[in-house]
Amino acid sequence: TIRTWLDVFPENVWGNFEKTKMMHRIRASINGKAIEAEFHFRPLENQDDIRNLLSAEYTGAWLNEAREIEWPIIEADLHVMVEASKPLAKVQPVLRAAGITPRKGR
Repeated sequence: TIRTWLDVFPENVWGNFEKTKMMHRIRASINGKAIEAEFHFRPLENQDDIRNLLSAEYTGAWLNEAREIEWPIIEADLHVMVEASKPLAKVQPVLRAAGITPRKGR
């Protein structure tokens, strides 16, 4: 949940969570290297959510409560990450699913 996220990445340390965009942009320096990352919180529950996902570019995803997500949504998520990482030859897409991994056709 966003509450848990902000417990781990508090706004006073990592920057403001943009509620209207449901996004947390983090800028930090780790071992002298500047990093910037955007974390988007998106519902993935129906066909409209899949269409919105397919128009995005993500190189990673965390699916919370994966056992509740239908397989076509996970396939769409994987497709988006693979397509987004193609121009970045050294970037490998990462998908993490919390909970039981869903069975195909579920």
